[in-house]
Amino acid sequence: MLIIIISIMVIFLTQNASALTTEEMINLKKAGVSEDSIVWMVEHGYKDADKVLKLKKADFKDENIQAIIKSEAGHQSAKGISETRNDSFSAQADLKTPARIKIIWYRIFHDKPLLQNKETIDNARIAIAGKTLQITWPKREGMNPLNAFQKEPFESPFYWELNKNDILETGEEGYNYKLQTDLSHKGKPDMDDVHYWVIYLDPENSKLIEHIKQALGNK
Repeated sequence: MLIIIISIMVIFLTQNASALTTEEMINLKKAGVSEDSIVWMVEHGYKDADKVLKLKKADFKDENIQAIIKSEAGHQSAKGISETRNDSFSAQADLKTPARIKIIWYRIFHDKPLLQNKETIDNARIAIAGKTLQITWPKREGMNPLNAFQKEPFESPFYWELNKNDILETGEEGYNYKLQTDLSHKGKPDMDDVHYWVIYLDPENSKLIEHIKQALGNK
């Protein structure tokens, strides 16, 4: 039975050179990792066999191991898509400019916005292509060890799809402009709950504001 399973997985392996080696698959099988998990790893290019072996030796249940590797594989896939979109967007951008920004995210509860998260970024870059804003910023280095397990509020790149219900107005809190959604916005990516976004921005190139007004249909 083991020979049959390994043979099937080797076929998958030839289609994905970055997947598990035959030796890694055999070691996973001998360690007691389920065949379903091994086949899934091969089919989806998940290759961190050492982590799976450590989880198995620590008596993690098979269903929990599968949940972990599927979550990590999904994150890696999303990251790859994001990087591809980032490169493509940069090439198509109508305008790019450094900017100082503050992103605020609310969740709507009983028609009232409840603060979920916010982040101030002094060294952001904003690009616009058509009706889409792309905001990027450098990853923070040298994080305090006490905060090592804290995730940044938002991940770069951050995208905003402009629509006619968005509002651009005079800024607050030391920023020249304020861009916000209406209360019916579903978030990006779309979620079941209603969300409300605000970005305070201070771009170096004021022509960005002209592009945003044009995308919103404002004169």
